[in-house]
Amino acid sequence: MKIKQKPYGFRGSITHSSLIKDLNEKWELENIFFSVKNGAFEVGFSDKKDQEKALLIANSFIATWNFRHNTKLAVNFDHYWESKDDGNVVHSLNISETVKVTDRVITEQTIAHRVSFEVKARIAGRSDSASFLANQSLVEKSLKDETLRRALGFYSEEVVDEKRPLYGVYKALEVLIDKSGKGKKGMEVLGNLAGKDWKYVDEAKERTQLQRHANSKARNILSEQQCRDRVKLLIESYANSV
Repeated sequence: MKIKQKPYGFRGSITHSSLIKDLNEKWELENIFFSVKNGAFEVGFSDKKDQEKALLIANSFIATWNFRHNTKLAVNFDHYWESKDDGNVVHSLNISETVKVTDRVITEQTIAHRVSFEVKARIAGRSDSASFLANQSLVEKSLKDETLRRALGFYSEEVVDEKRPLYGVYKALEVLIDKSGKGKKGMEVLGNLAGKDWKYVDEAKERTQLQRHANSKARNILSEQQCRDRVKLLIESYANSV
């Protein structure tokens, strides 16, 4: 599977790539080809109209990876390519502070860029496996269930952005409760999926609202990590039900 031979595609550097520095894997899902190697996430496809789908699936793999690993990882897809009918390949590259174009090679058929990525990495934790492909089952479920996809996305944003503690966790929990029936009923249904009662969900919800409600009883009930752990279990339990 050679992604660069695909007529359309995009790639981006993986921040905190030291977490996956030895990872080298390729896979295919819904006729979209994915590759992770040398700190870069690359996607290739044969039909231009599949670009939106390719981005959705790629970002789902990233969100699910963050969910599984409880760490900070993001990909900035800033390099796109497109094959033209005359055989030329058009590349577009958005330059940012962490990207440098080191050289440019021109051939008769193709303009190719070799890109040097400067990544500021911080190891937030390690897991038994850094594989993206290991999460394919959960990704496929999220592509079929919007509630699960949104919950994973919100939880992933919490991991990536520390400026608003538990905000992503709150949003993830909110969409699960709303899907399950809203209010106490929704908390009962969601709690039952995890073998818990509605109070298990309610306590987690109160803790996520701590910054907005200073007198919340949740201050003395759950720590920030305990809240994350509960919501993660609830997301996993919901995923197992769909």
